[in-house]
Amino acid sequence: MTFEFIYEKYFDDIHRYCYYRTDGDEYSTDEATAETFFLLQKQWETVKEFHEDRLRAWLYGVAKNKIREVRREQNPSIESLSEEWCSALIDEESIHKQPPDEEEEYERFVQYIKQIRLRLKPKEWNLFRMRVVERMSHRDIGAQFGISENAAKLRWARLEEKLRPIVAKILKNK
Repeated sequence: MTFEFIYEKYFDDIHRYCYYRTDGDEYSTDEATAETFFLLQKQWETVKEFHEDRLRAWLYGVAKNKIREVRREQNPSIESLSEEWCSALIDEESIHKQPPDEEEEYERFVQYIKQIRLRLKPKEWNLFRMRVVERMSHRDIGAQFGISENAAKLRWARLEEKLRPIVAKILKNK
């Protein structure tokens, strides 16, 4: 088995997988596919002895991670969204007219949080509250849910994916 053989055999499958997982975004598809096969080439000495089924599973796992990396680069994280949120709480016009009323700002923030809460399941809301409001670590969140730290990180990553369009819509309708 050679790198060229694996590349020829799996390129179309991995490209199609990336295309599907990126909702047809050509740039993300090409980037994730290229990064997947770049890593294969880089790790070839280690993975060339894998059974073909194991190598195929490894390729799909790498592709999935590369898609996440590409999305992370393209989309702002929740932390930067919360910064955007805070700046969106204050109208540019009102800054020049008078200082913002802290109570009014707090009320707008509470309304945003309520809108988010309505769109989340109870477990998702608890995770959001622990991570954003209470600023708990993944390790502490894992302990609260009775799961590992890595499982807590994965749940948070999935929740971030779900929150992006919700927060964008809330900020757009501001």
